[in-house]
Amino acid sequence: MPRLALVLALLFGWIVAFAVLDGVRADVLSPEEAQKLETARGLVARIDKQQEEQKGSFNGLLELRDQIEPVRQDLGEIIGVLQQRLDAAQAQLAEFGPVPAADAPPEAEQQTADRQAAQAQVADIGNHLHGARALMVRADQLWDELTNARRDLFSSRILEHRGSFL
Repeated sequence: MPRLALVLALLFGWIVAFAVLDGVRADVLSPEEAQKLETARGLVARIDKQQEEQKGSFNGLLELRDQIEPVRQDLGEIIGVLQQRLDAAQAQLAEFGPVPAADAPPEAEQQTADRQAAQAQVADIGNHLHGARALMVRADQLWDELTNARRDLFSSRILEHRGSFL
């Protein structure tokens, strides 16, 4: 009977360990999210280049600004999802507790491996989140620059001195 309890306890431990590792090894970004990020990177780079070309055109600047708006929305959604995943991964890592001190007895090899996998997952999600936030900042800057360029163009055309027909 004690052997059966020991076998069941070991089996339960392995099931829990694999469940934790399954969650830790899950991809950080879904293929759809990765595609949205790549599209956003390309669009931000393209708009950054075209901004100077469209400097004298109200419609060109407006079109560029309209193109960047959905990117900003997609990035906001992806950042929200990544933040939730990071919070969950950090909570999962916190369940392991502190790393044993150097003079303390070492933890089990499986727990050390699980902790390292969870730390790698937190770092990976954090890196993706940092990149998405940086892209969001650049998209916001472009949106502001395009808006300001339209405003400046409007002001310069209103205040432009024209000859009187009198």
